[in-house]
Amino acid sequence: MIESWYESVVQSLHEFGRGVCVEVSPVELAQIPAGSGGAVIPLTGHRHTYLLGIMAPPERRHRVACRMLGEPDSCELSEEEVDDAVGELLNLAAGWLKCNDDNVDSGTELGLPMSFDGPPTLRRAIASEVRGLRFGDVDLALILLQYPLSAETVSRRQEAEQRELVEIELRLSQKLEAVGQLAAGIAHEINTPTQYVSDNINFLSESFGELLSVLNAYEGLRVLMCNGSDTGEQLARLTTELEDSDMEFLCEEIPRALSQSRKGVGTVARIVRGMKVFSHPGGNEKAPVELNQAIDATITVSRNEWKTVADMEIDLQDDLPAVPCHAGDLNQVVLNLIVNAAHALADKHDETSDQKGKIRIATRQDDEESVTIEVSDTGPGIPEEIRERVFDPFFTTKEVGKGTGQGLAMARSVVVDKHGGSIQLTSTVGAGTTFLIRLPLTSATSESSVV
Repeated sequence: MIESWYESVVQSLHEFGRGVCVEVSPVELAQIPAGSGGAVIPLTGHRHTYLLGIMAPPERRHRVACRMLGEPDSCELSEEEVDDAVGELLNLAAGWLKCNDDNVDSGTELGLPMSFDGPPTLRRAIASEVRGLRFGDVDLALILLQYPLSAETVSRRQEAEQRELVEIELRLSQKLEAVGQLAAGIAHEINTPTQYVSDNINFLSESFGELLSVLNAYEGLRVLMCNGSDTGEQLARLTTELEDSDMEFLCEEIPRALSQSRKGVGTVARIVRGMKVFSHPGGNEKAPVELNQAIDATITVSRNEWKTVADMEIDLQDDLPAVPCHAGDLNQVVLNLIVNAAHALADKHDETSDQKGKIRIATRQDDEESVTIEVSDTGPGIPEEIRERVFDPFFTTKEVGKGTGQGLAMARSVVVDKHGGSIQLTSTVGAGTTFLIRLPLTSATSESSVV
């Protein structure tokens, strides 16, 4: 592991130096002159705290600083300028290491000045690894100091990692459960247009046979007329074919069948495209997402859940900027809110009646820093005494087998903890419920809240 760290440091210095000679070779700790100084950067690993440092006698640090600042070696620099330049060089090395080594999970800061003095026996007690570093024609010492983390810190870290793993597994489980629940509805949504496309193809196939008989009769009549032959019998045949084929009916129904088939194929394509967008796994890092496209896909794949109990009203801002987020997790949040709204409306309205409720989904950019997703329904609303509990894990008002109490808890975790956003709830008993999700337009974690 240590070797890979040094390789990463050397690689970063190569990238920075653009041709400057950078070499690392083994060196004895005793070879580092007493009174050497430089800079160190703290790095937090999984079980240790590391101090990565660059050390050298004053004259060598001065030459490095001159190279960093693009000045001749004879340039006079203050100690502060030297420390800053060496610290920046170290920061470049540690920055590359942070980006390319999974063992390091803390941020990096500008290197802190540090002296390295005392007899070799004392220094050996605190040093973990030492390498000789040649930067251009200047010899330096690259040092990695290692301190074990306390048992309490390791325990907290392991607990945090375990919680994160459980949350990831829970989100994956919920996503698989949602896809499973949607599968029957999606199959039905695809089956309906597929069925009438199939029926129309059979109709067009039969119709083509009838049209072909008519065309053959016309062709026989044309040949007889060109040859000057008697056409009476052929005219009678043509008349019979025209009557049997019912041309008026075919001319009316064939265009209709073609139009229905195009519509059916388009419906299937839209459902498949929506399922592809909805189920895209995404990556571990946030990526710019077209929010409107993701919401439209989620509405499409969940249609069977709400179509019998609600009319869907969609109001998506056209010029909405791309939002840095985890698309799969956010799709799951919107799906949970849609399904919850559909279930609430099913409880309020009889599915066999013509009366339906309404689900409204809107997006907008309130300011330069955030966008908002609004999901509202005209359901029965949430009683005031339980509103503060709806985001609690395992809390549900649904009957056994219909709800697990994890949907809104997961939504809160994704929006607040994972995206640094906020989720707000307003509800009026008998009139409906509205959820407002606010997402930052920057990847940096912002102040978050649940109201």
